[in-house]
Amino acid sequence: MKFYYTLRRYDAHKDIPDLYRVYSDYAEQYKLFSVLNTNSYEEFKSRFESKLAYNYKDFLIIEVQQHFAGFVASYDYKVIDSHIKGLIYIEPAFRSGFVGLAGIEFANILFQYYNIRKIYTEVYAYNKTSIEYHKKIGFTEECRLKEYKYFDGKFWDVIYFQISRELFYEKNQHIIKRFLDD
Repeated sequence: MKFYYTLRRYDAHKDIPDLYRVYSDYAEQYKLFSVLNTNSYEEFKSRFESKLAYNYKDFLIIEVQQHFAGFVASYDYKVIDSHIKGLIYIEPAFRSGFVGLAGIEFANILFQYYNIRKIYTEVYAYNKTSIEYHKKIGFTEECRLKEYKYFDGKFWDVIYFQISRELFYEKNQHIIKRFLDD
């Protein structure tokens, strides 16, 4: 099966405009676990480069036919505790279809390259689409921080999801086999 997206390394010259647009758009930034509050493009570029250097372990761009479709990232890698946090952002135009498989491919990469037992993610309770996606690929709710995030006139929970290496491969082996077949 041929996938309609690619994962590639971040390119500052090419990707900063799209990332600035995403992080500056109130309709989208509320889905991200952290918001880079900036007033200008140059300030954003500087802060984002710093975040890449000090916070993210991996940061890959998702493309569809050479168009920005989102990104995946890992952060907070704990060698001794044997886990890492991950995130995925998909542009609205690509949220239905195969682009969500990039999250499964990225989780597979993390399990293959890091000595980890689990991957954790943070999802705000108002992001119903993301919650459904996590459950579909085998993530389970680990804990919930009550009324953690203020958004749209209300306080919302943040949900920590987790998936173990064993459950990930049990639940997604048919999809991962497709990655290997291509």
